[in-house]
Amino acid sequence: MLNALGLFDKILVFSYTFLNNTLHLKGLEMSYGTDTLLNILAIADHDPVMRSVLDSDPASVYIGLGYKILDTDKSEFNQLFRAGTASFMNIQFHALSFLNSRKFKCIACRTATFSLASTIVALGAVGISTLAVTSSVITALASIVGISVTAAKVFLSSLAGSIISQVSKLTEAICKLANICP
Repeated sequence: MLNALGLFDKILVFSYTFLNNTLHLKGLEMSYGTDTLLNILAIADHDPVMRSVLDSDPASVYIGLGYKILDTDKSEFNQLFRAGTASFMNIQFHALSFLNSRKFKCIACRTATFSLASTIVALGAVGISTLAVTSSVITALASIVGISVTAAKVFLSSLAGSIISQVSKLTEAICKLANICP
């Protein structure tokens, strides 16, 4: 049955069968983005087509899953993904201890927040200064990090003059604020 499905359908099927039946039984702690990254890597471990797509253009996989990554940011996303996942690409998925590693959780968070960070960078410092605390960008950031919308607005305002022009640096800052990355 899996051979008839597309890559993104395989990820969804794998999510229900693998994550729900295995990870929860093992009591592993999942953080923001780890489920998506785990599914992608696990499928790539068993499917040479998915592995090939990940090797050539990881952004296309995330875009296919609904993440918004601008064409201008694809190269930066691909570099972030490849650098962060290189040590996980050949792990056997029956040995799941790597999931609780800070490094895995960090790259999962950074790839999952890339879309939001890309939107923030596109807004620029001036755009950020005009955002209301009720805006979808501020609300999404607050939800991901687990802070108030006011704190999320202050966080973004504090970054406006520094790293706000680099998507990968902003993902790092967001995931540090969430206490997922060191």
